[in-house]
Amino acid sequence: MKKIILIFLSYFIVAQCYSTELTIAQYLEKVRVSNFEIKLEDEKLKASEARSVGIRLPSPMASLIQMKEESGGSPNGFEINQQLPFPTKITSEHKIRKLEANVQKKMLEVGINEAIAKAKMAFIGLWIVQENISIFNQQKSMENDLLLKIFFNAPN
Repeated sequence: MKKIILIFLSYFIVAQCYSTELTIAQYLEKVRVSNFEIKLEDEKLKASEARSVGIRLPSPMASLIQMKEESGGSPNGFEINQQLPFPTKITSEHKIRKLEANVQKKMLEVGINEAIAKAKMAFIGLWIVQENISIFNQQKSMENDLLLKIFFNAPN
């Protein structure tokens, strides 16, 4: 009884899948949404764009100094240091990060184009197989019709 229910459900699922035809536009949209490589490139783009915003200054440095002198004294102290680069260096680094973000955007476009090309090739391969099956089924039907005509119209 369980086998019959399982067979019936699997037949229903397969029939449901084949009852709705998937167009190439729908297939390519599903590829754009669910492709892992495209998602990865998109996340890399978001990270690169986040890095390109604002200016980057080196973090301040704090240090504690304790020295022993030959005369026997030991001066103690602390130091806070902040390096400020030249403004041209800051702007050039910002431009570089912007260019890196643009490169990452182009890489995303290349990744999308590559995934779409692979998806199109897979879709065309699937279509060719489906057409071959359809032709085979038509040929089989024609052969069966011919055999029935020969068998029933043959003189006894």
